Amino acid sequence: MILNRIGRMIVVVAIATSLLLGNIILPTGPVLAEKTENTFDRDGDPASVGREFDPGLPIENCFWKTTLSADPYHNAFYPDAHSAYPVALFSLPENSHVEITGKFPHARSMTFSAYFYDPDSDTLVSGDHQIVDYEIEPDEGSTNPFRNGRNRTANDRSYTMTWKAENLPTFKQRFAEAFPNWGEKLQQIPENSPDFKEALVKVLPKLVEKLPKIPEDLPEFEELFSDAFPDKAEQLKLEPNTLYLGEKEFPNIGYIVVMRLYVPDKGTNLLGDTELPEAKIIRENGRVIEGDALCRNKYSKFKGSMGSVYPSPAFDPVAYKAERDRTEWYNQDRPDSWPAQDPPYIIREWTAKYNFCANFEQGPDNADQCPQPTDPNVGSGGFINSTTVYLTTWMDRNFGEILVLRGKKPKTPKTYFGNKIFNPTRDAEMRYFSWSTDEPLSRSRVIDSVFDEEMPVDENGYYTVVVSRPSYRPKNANYECGYAWLEFPAAGDGFGDMYLGELRNRWQMQMNEFEYAPQKTKIPGDEPEVMGEYFPQGTYYKTPEQFDEAFPCKS
Repeated sequence: MILNRIGRMIVVVAIATSLLLGNIILPTGPVLAEKTENTFDRDGDPASVGREFDPGLPIENCFWKTTLSADPYHNAFYPDAHSAYPVALFSLPENSHVEITGKFPHARSMTFSAYFYDPDSDTLVSGDHQIVDYEIEPDEGSTNPFRNGRNRTANDRSYTMTWKAENLPTFKQRFAEAFPNWGEKLQQIPENSPDFKEALVKVLPKLVEKLPKIPEDLPEFEELFSDAFPDKAEQLKLEPNTLYLGEKEFPNIGYIVVMRLYVPDKGTNLLGDTELPEAKIIRENGRVIEGDALCRNKYSKFKGSMGSVYPSPAFDPVAYKAERDRTEWYNQDRPDSWPAQDPPYIIREWTAKYNFCANFEQGPDNADQCPQPTDPNVGSGGFINSTTVYLTTWMDRNFGEILVLRGKKPKTPKTYFGNKIFNPTRDAEMRYFSWSTDEPLSRSRVIDSVFDEEMPVDENGYYTVVVSRPSYRPKNANYECGYAWLEFPAAGDGFGDMYLGELRNRWQMQMNEFEYAPQKTKIPGDEPEVMGEYFPQGTYYKTPEQFDEAFPCKS
């Protein structure tokens, strides 16, 4: 069967790109060095935690139009199987704002991201329009359980937020307000961090002398200004608990905010023993719009179609097939397994345009000919968010029924079994880490996921993730033997190629300045060098028996 991949991948890459690299096989360890004190479900196998959830509560209403998650919920836009993504779609009259009240969930993490359109990536992006759980000030008398050392099981855990229909105030704007005498000079200073710092040194030398140093990243730069000028600190800060939505709504949709909740504690509901946050629209005259009133056309323009926002829901099977067939017409030298490679070609998800070029137009050998992404932090495709970076790769069963991925696992806080304190954080390197198999392009569905607590490691700190169809699952590919297992998608790419699939490696929130995270990469191709031992390597095995021989049970 000759399958045409390019067109099929065009849409996939616009949503999420993936690549395959590395022919180094990391050594296996003879001893299982880390396993949780608790056992996971599925007869000792890695638990597909997302499948344990019974919502037991409403997961959509007039304001929160849907909640994305693994089956049996709305499985789209590449959710992690251990997550829930409530999506708010709403419209605001002039000079109105949104007030959100909720409770901090019993979970690993929570974020709120406002989205805007990025023409470079032809998709949605979330840059700085995001609030992370630990940044949210709790209500008086309540606890934010996401802050270091806080009680994760506290009963009083409420918060209040404000969402404004304004652009995020830049540091330059806030600086100009705090130091009005220099406002005119500041208009000549560009927004990006390196040029901004250089210009400050030239334009305001006496001011800069008060700072002990000028660090590379802008957030630390802002903190130094606040420390150097404590009387101006409040003016230099963003308003607390405030999410900036931007000034323009999406046509026929309105504003878009996605709440992300990862790994609810075992035994809790889909939202970590909470409910959807309550939303109120506050009009300029003080009038409060809430409940069913939020369904009125004035506040809810959305009528069901996400086509103008995300490629997958607008997927055209006829166009998809036509584009896919062009592979036969123009690329006869490409193998049926394209774009998958052996060994897997694994890269960071940069931008939709770059990754499509590297995967499908040029391939890994000529990826340096692709236009370089202008900003690695936006435009990756789909509902990207600034706390998370992905490594992606394509896989094909023609290379072997079993794919093995190995790398050093970053240290993460343990939360799933209801750990009382948000610990350990002093040596934590990432907030969350997982591998997922997806049906790309046509459906953007997650098929299976394993997250950090489900991945035992050897005495050197290396994890082993095994990917196969259930019928080809090796005997030793289970948690008790020291390995995590993922299901290869039954429908392959979801559009006619049952042997082609996608893998996604999610790295969320660097902690303690962890230097080997993919967030530290600067240009395509530097992932292996920057990440070192943490960069994964993949190897195919033809049969389950070959895997069992190479990876003995360690229990």
